[in-house]
Amino acid sequence: MLSKARRAIRRSLRDGSTSEDKSQVSSGDMNPQLRPLDLTQSSILRYLYFERFFQHIKGIEGDIVECGVGNGDSLIILSLLAKREGIGRRVWGFDSFEGFPEPTAEDRSIRNPQKGEWRSDLGAVQQRLRMAGLDEHFVNRQATLVKGFFEDSLHLFRGRHIALLHLDCDLYQSYKTCLETLYPLVQAGGIIAFDEYVNTMQLLSFPGAQKAIDEYLGENHRLIVSDSETGQYYLEKPE
Repeated sequence: MLSKARRAIRRSLRDGSTSEDKSQVSSGDMNPQLRPLDLTQSSILRYLYFERFFQHIKGIEGDIVECGVGNGDSLIILSLLAKREGIGRRVWGFDSFEGFPEPTAEDRSIRNPQKGEWRSDLGAVQQRLRMAGLDEHFVNRQATLVKGFFEDSLHLFRGRHIALLHLDCDLYQSYKTCLETLYPLVQAGGIIAFDEYVNTMQLLSFPGAQKAIDEYLGENHRLIVSDSETGQYYLEKPE
């Protein structure tokens, strides 16, 4: 299964690559934020994880939305799958691209997250999408990156519905803002995937994430299930 997924990703990377892309990938002094997608076991499992969601949302209208883009690894996979699906779903990526906002008391942990951590670069993410084999039309028209802290940027979402919402927000208030703003737009039967939930290390590092999710969902938090292959948690939105 892993080898099949690896071939599928390599085919996508190969089909859209240019000689310029390849020279950038091989450059020894390449900006680390411009590295190509690593085909590690972890990234292959994540590809398969998201692929299962795309199978699930067949027939469900809506866009693909990610909150917390970082350097773009998950966004690349979501974009490759949206491109392969071929029905024109738009892919949205929201991120401050300035790192974490100020953590709150709910985020205190052994990891001690700090404002400004995980700073990334919007232009580098766009270039990585191109390096992954996605054409200019997709990067410029079908994929939309929105810069800004969530409370300032989520209102810029222009889609009518969401079929798949991937939340990789780390912090309490970030999760609360994303759920309050975007959960109502997720179609019944659509997927909300949580990067931080009850995974042991993630919970120890980012306790505010689970607190925000459980508070927002109330009794519906009991509907959250674990993916058997990755251990990640997700919710199929009830009717």
